[in-house]
Amino acid sequence: MIYIIFSDIHSNLEAFQAVLEDCKTLDNAPHIILGDLVGYGANPNETIEKVLELKPKVCLRGNHDKVAAGLESAEEFNAIAQIAADWTQRTLTGKNKEYLQSLSNGPIDVDGEFLASHGSPIDEDEYIFTDHEALQVFQHWEFDI
Repeated sequence: MIYIIFSDIHSNLEAFQAVLEDCKTLDNAPHIILGDLVGYGANPNETIEKVLELKPKVCLRGNHDKVAAGLESAEEFNAIAQIAADWTQRTLTGKNKEYLQSLSNGPIDVDGEFLASHGSPIDEDEYIFTDHEALQVFQHWEFDI
């Protein structure tokens, strides 16, 4: 099966729309969104509304989504990310903030094909930087992808 997978859109509506345009020939493919719909970019509400139009099969939350939705503080973010998160939190509509609050943290089994997560499937906020770290993660899961 073919899936269209997005991650770390970060409110960059123009880039998101450009990629969607490139994927037009795959209109029937399910959309999987791995989190960080918002953060940094200038269009958090419009980005969320575009995601909602897609009716994704899976839409996970990312760390920027959690902070923008008020589920977690930005104290672990660098200074620029903190400023962006604060602005995004003030800019989001109530409806869109509620949508971000409702997103699952993953990991999620997608059709028995692969495991979807934001960050490590062990911890959504954990980064995987090395082959050794990736090996440790894969040893905990049945999935190859």
